[in-house]
Parts: sequence; C-alpha cells; structure tokens
Amino acid sequence: MSCPQTSRPPALRWSIVSTLRVWLILAALVAAPALAGCASNAPDEPLKTGSSNSNSPAPTTSGSSATPTAGTQTKAERWHFHDYWNGEPVITLFDDTVTLEPTARADLTGGLSVVFALPKGTIVPPETGQLDLSVAWAGTAGGRLNLTYRPADTSAFQPGGDLANGGTSIILTSESMTDVPHRARSLWAFNLTAAAPAADAASAEPGVAGRDVRVVITATIGRPLFIDPPHLDWWQGTDAFALVAAYQGEVTTAITPAGNLSLDAPRQQADAQTISVHADAGRIVPEGTQTIIARLAWTSQAPSTTLALAYAEDNEGTSGPAEVLEDAAGERWFSIAVAPGQTDTTYSNRTTWRFYVTPDSTAPAFSGSFSLDVWVSRLAAPDAFALAQQS
Repeated sequence: MSCPQTSRPPALRWSIVSTLRVWLILAALVAAPALAGCASNAPDEPLKTGSSNSNSPAPTTSGSSATPTAGTQTKAERWHFHDYWNGEPVITLFDDTVTLEPTARADLTGGLSVVFALPKGTIVPPETGQLDLSVAWAGTAGGRLNLTYRPADTSAFQPGGDLANGGTSIILTSESMTDVPHRARSLWAFNLTAAAPAADAASAEPGVAGRDVRVVITATIGRPLFIDPPHLDWWQGTDAFALVAAYQGEVTTAITPAGNLSLDAPRQQADAQTISVHADAGRIVPEGTQTIIARLAWTSQAPSTTLALAYAEDNEGTSGPAEVLEDAAGERWFSIAVAPGQTDTTYSNRTTWRFYVTPDSTAPAFSGSFSLDVWVSRLAAPDAFALAQQS
C-alpha cells in the first residue's frame, strides 16, 4: 500500500511527518511512568543501528519447553527508537555504477543484464513510502533498460517498467516490503536488463551504448518513526531449540542414458535430486547462535548410499556443506558454525536460512526417504551436539 501523503508537496509532507514524530515521542514520554520498562534505551544498552517494524510478529509457541514464548525481553532492553533518516525526508541508499554482463537470452538487446543489491549495512527502512531508482549511461541518449525488483517480503521479482537514459522509476512501498531492524544486508534486489527492440525495426531505439550504468536509489519517508518494542529473547533460558522438526522427504536419483550407447563414453549418468528444506514457521536463527546441529536419517534401496547436507543464508550471503560430526549406518549428524553476522535479527518474522539434502554419491543411485531435524544452539559445537543427542 502506498502512503497517502505521496501526492502532497514534499515540504508539506515532511512537515506532517515531523509533527507526527514529535507527538509520538511526547506520547511515549507521557506513557513511560505507566508502562513497566517503557522508555528509551537502558543506560547499559546502547542504541542499535537499524530501523523498526512494529508489526513484526513475536515468536510462536509450539508447546516445547525449548521454544521461546512471545514478548519476552532481556533485563537491559527498553522500548526505543531507531532512526535512519536523521531529520531528512529523503536518504540515498545506492549511488554506484553497475556493469551489464552478457546473458544467454537471445531476446535481449545485446544480451546484457545485471542483478545487484544494496551495499552491506544499508537497508530499506520500514518508514519508507517510496523508492526512486534512476539510471544514466554515457553515449547515445537512446536505448532502454527494463527494471525488475525483489522486495523484502517475497522471493519473486516484480515488474518496474522500462527506463530511458536519465529516467527514474518510482516504487511505492508498504511496510511489509521493507527490511526489519538490525539487518546487516537488505533483502531487496534489483535487475536491469537491456530492453528488447520494438517490433518495428524502423522505429526501434538504438541499444544501450555502454555496459556501465550509473544507478541512484533514494528512499522517501512515508510513515512516522516507530517506537520499537524491547528485543525479543528467543532463548528463554535454554541453550538450544528446534529449527526444523522431523521434516520428511523423498530422494530419487534418476538414471538416464548418456549419449549413444554404441560409443565408448560412460553408459549412464546420475541426475541427483536436491531437496530444499526451510525452517518451521515462526523459527529463526537468533542472535547469540554459535552452532547449528542437524540429524539426517534415511532408508534407501541401495544400502551403501548416503545423504549429505548443505546450507545457504541471506544475512551474510554465505553457503556451503555442513560438517559431518558422526557417521553411522542410515544416519549422519552434522554441525554448522554460525558467525554473528549470519544470524537473523531479533525482529525477524522468518529466517533466511535453508538446508539442502542431496545424495552424497552418484553410484549406486540413492532411492528412498529421509527425516531431518535441525537445532540452533548458543553453545560451541561439542556441547551443542551433546545437547541435541539428548532431544
């Protein structure tokens, strides 16, 4: 939903936002004596960088004693503000040159495209009412770039229209489309692709002259600053809780002929199927996590085959294989060391972590079922492993 203030003159819009912000701060100060723990940051809790999302849901409860309950706060936490705007109605999120690279698509002018993200440490604040993305390149004034973008609340890219040299696209943003507090990397992504020529060749504009395109993205405030709730305590006094509980899946490695069977080339090749597993609803990898422990058990028509586990996350943008801790018949235990930047922020309503189950070898073919359990722990790997084995 777009902000209704976007049609007002910028000066008037900012005056209204500033007035609302003042009233919000005054209301918070007046209410402070009546609300236990409601004030600005505690003296021993410095203000965190980031913005807020007051509608982010609290952790869910599944009945397990290791699952956090909603609304819990640490002793040092208080209601507080996060301000990315610093008194300005418009801030710059991106100002850099991107390079269009050749693509394999034959329907693109010059086959040029680029996907890029905001720099680390820059997010789209929840108060954002709109983004303005402008492009410019040297050389001919002709040519167009097609824009698509992926907001923070979806994995699908959305159409943003065609942009001429020097043109600007306006993206209206609802609160759900923006990033949550304390994120190190924005979940937004942008794609620029050289637009296909017009059907009438005579009227077709010349293509983009160069591959280097200057892109400027600004954010305009559209909502008053939120007073953020205390940081949620996902641990609830425990050292581990389940991230994925008894996920059931099937893996089949298909065997297909490879080329002409009369040749001396290998007669068969295996096409391994990879199963993507996401965390259970309402579970995240919270701040403080040191280790992820996983148990993968399986049955297969080929008894000697095994399964492997890999991961990917979008907080730091890392991925890789999980380390095997224990290898037994039909079962493996894995660990993943988690760095502070890889964790989800306290206000996250979903994790960016996902796991991949795949056959560990191509011959003989794996064909069977598996069960995956994953725990997050704030302990080092040996202690986290011992705790998970007791579950």
